[in-house]
Amino acid sequence: MNKLIFALALAGISFGVISCTGESSNDLVNNNEVFEATDQEPTVSVINKVVSAAEFKELLSVPGAQIVDVRTSEEVALGKIEGAINFNFYDSDFEDKMSTLIKDKPVMVYCKAGGRSGKTAAMLKDLGFLEVYDLEGGYSNWSE
Repeated sequence: MNKLIFALALAGISFGVISCTGESSNDLVNNNEVFEATDQEPTVSVINKVVSAAEFKELLSVPGAQIVDVRTSEEVALGKIEGAINFNFYDSDFEDKMSTLIKDKPVMVYCKAGGRSGKTAAMLKDLGFLEVYDLEGGYSNWSE
């Protein structure tokens, strides 16, 4: 019986000490720093935004940037941004082609006026691309 009382008293003291620290049982204590226990993975920042022609020009110099023109070949024949690859938005294998791009490198996308590139940017976000920039107003708004 004395052993039971002693064990209960020890448990009560231990509980009181833990409760007095103000830390919950879900907190981890390490070197006097408190880290909230979580089952969530670290969050990754995703950039998916429409940028002006001036911003788009600046982004062209980002190392590893992938520039994608989603217009038809007839539209591309009238002019394109230097270094851009062309994946026709209307091709049946368009999404497969877009999937060949590197997901953790910036993707800069444009079309004629912004409609197709906006849809493409949304698709790339859904495919897990981390950094997508859509040229506001498309190639029609581009001036060199």
